[in-house]
Amino acid sequence: MPYHKQIEQIQEISQGIGTTKRGIGPAYRDKAARIGIRIGELKLGKHNLIKKLDRWLEIVGKSYDVEFQSPQEVADELLESFGYIGKSVGEVSSYIDGIARTKGGILAEGAQGTMLSLNWGTYPYVTSSETSAGGASEGLGIDMRLFDEIVGVAKSFCTRVGNGPFPTEGDENIQKILRGTGKNPFDEFGSTTGRPRRCGWFDGMVLRYSARINGIDSIALTKLDVLGDIDPLKIAVKYENYDYFPANVDDAERIIPIYENLKGCNENISEIREYELLPENAKKYVEKIEEISGVPVKYIGVGPSRKQIILR
Repeated sequence: MPYHKQIEQIQEISQGIGTTKRGIGPAYRDKAARIGIRIGELKLGKHNLIKKLDRWLEIVGKSYDVEFQSPQEVADELLESFGYIGKSVGEVSSYIDGIARTKGGILAEGAQGTMLSLNWGTYPYVTSSETSAGGASEGLGIDMRLFDEIVGVAKSFCTRVGNGPFPTEGDENIQKILRGTGKNPFDEFGSTTGRPRRCGWFDGMVLRYSARINGIDSIALTKLDVLGDIDPLKIAVKYENYDYFPANVDDAERIIPIYENLKGCNENISEIREYELLPENAKKYVEKIEEISGVPVKYIGVGPSRKQIILR
């Protein structure tokens, strides 16, 4: 809603979480508070919609010293949009469930990452929803047991947008190499905000934690080609002061990673399509990640194109 964006902009000034300021958090808050408007309710007409918006303004509007759009204006915007998307609104849970049980071929793709999960991430520096594999079942409304395979997607190095703990954050030089210039769509800049992402060494402890939380069957390791000019490479294999990734954000800020150094491959691997043809040092990097996580790396990205992938 328009007012969700206004609220998040106000909150970001005081909280400094590093949100995209698109109003996602306030929208989820309305859902949890049971005062949100569901898309199916737009079918009930403008009068009913204005009544619900009036209720929202009564509950929340008094808390902020800002002028929101009137219920009539918001209702007009929503109903105009509903004219385009209304035909796609329906009972999708049973529809997807039926396809999954009879025809198969359902692919659920998540966004963000485990460490941004509202429940399992670096709270409060998280998003407002469940980003783990369990969130797919919850969001689609289908039986979790219908998933045949859970693939964990991990970059060959770690990144983060905005504030929050980042135990393996690299120095300025390493960050520039990993991030890129911003001229390419695959460079490490926020897709919504355009902010440069924080970049650093691979954190094996975070991957192990994510593998456990998500029940990962295999790993898709992306951007291995980006590491081609870095020597040595570092992987955090454990922490000096914790045997796990701590749930408390203050504890997470105090993590001291213990690195294992691996030799870089110093080669262009973007044209390679068979695992056996990768340089030995690149294979050792992949195999170290498998060793730490206990999960096989099934897919390896060696370039930005969908064709630049190795299937093991």
